[in-house]
Amino acid sequence: MQTRIASFAPPFAPVDANIGASAFESYCNGCEQANTAVSDAEADYTTVTGSRSAAAAALQALAGRVQDHVEGVAAWKKYHKSIVDASRAVRGVSTPSKKAAAPAGAPVKRARQGGKSQQGYADIAKHFSKLVKAVGKIAGYSAPAGTGMTLTDLSASEVAYIALNSDVQDAESALETAQRDRSNYYDGEGGLKEKMKAIKKAVSGQYGRGSDEAKSVGGIAL
Repeated sequence: MQTRIASFAPPFAPVDANIGASAFESYCNGCEQANTAVSDAEADYTTVTGSRSAAAAALQALAGRVQDHVEGVAAWKKYHKSIVDASRAVRGVSTPSKKAAAPAGAPVKRARQGGKSQQGYADIAKHFSKLVKAVGKIAGYSAPAGTGMTLTDLSASEVAYIALNSDVQDAESALETAQRDRSNYYDGEGGLKEKMKAIKKAVSGQYGRGSDEAKSVGGIAL
């Protein structure tokens, strides 16, 4: 429509300057910018959620390694339960029922958190924080360098993961804003659809309903 009304002779001259050829071209450019903003926001969101998903899996694996490390030290036996409970929570592993033990060889049941929702990812962060605190209470705790299991390393992993969760929330908010802005460009008051309807009416009024100009814009879908 933008190209067609710009080519009319005599020039398209609506009373409402906001739907004139030049103004409509500028508005269409704004629509394209809104489309680009959404695409960019979607790309950012995909990137950060992918990073968060990988970090969550790494954190769950780390929790399992910490559990094995602590359970392998007899001197830390009194801390085993608190570490096991926290580790299982991080990994989304259900606590076995005391009323009925699972059959030997049965698959491990996992809680629904599993990182499948924003709440699930937040739960992983919460439970990992509890794991770090539990490790900090172990008298004489130590871990080989380079394993990521020293208390300093665990704390750093906790902070980094919490930051990723925050980044995801920011990216989600930015995407929602971009989508809302784009929607307003197209469907909002005075948006693209309304302008196109007004242009069709103005063209019919200026050139006539049966004119070539009116026909050229009349079949353009809104």
